[in-house]
Amino acid sequence: MKFFGLFNRSNLKKTYYYLKKNGVKAACYAAKERISGRNENNYCYSKPPEDELDRQRKETGMRSILFSILVPAYETDPVYLKEMIDSVLTQTYDRLELILVDAGRTDTVERTVLSYADERIRYRRLA
Repeated sequence: MKFFGLFNRSNLKKTYYYLKKNGVKAACYAAKERISGRNENNYCYSKPPEDELDRQRKETGMRSILFSILVPAYETDPVYLKEMIDSVLTQTYDRLELILVDAGRTDTVERTVLSYADERIRYRRLA
């Protein structure tokens, strides 16, 4: 049974510190959630149909709010950086700017960012 597998020294220690920090009510809620298994990772992404994405793009075109997304970067692996940039650029709301601030010692982040030809991306290097 999964229930009995939850009672080990490590989990009891974590529970004690959680209880001390967050109180009895929050600890009981967290314990109930763990035991019921509701926090299991059973998420499965399914891309919305193209007509729904088109509808969202048209609807957001009427708004004039510019969102600025500020992302600090330090020696970020290009694979993860590209995934993040692609995720931001494919949003249906396109009135945004992605500002990447690089504090790294190498030019890895800069080379990755400059591979994108999108005017919504801004790159700044910190001294």
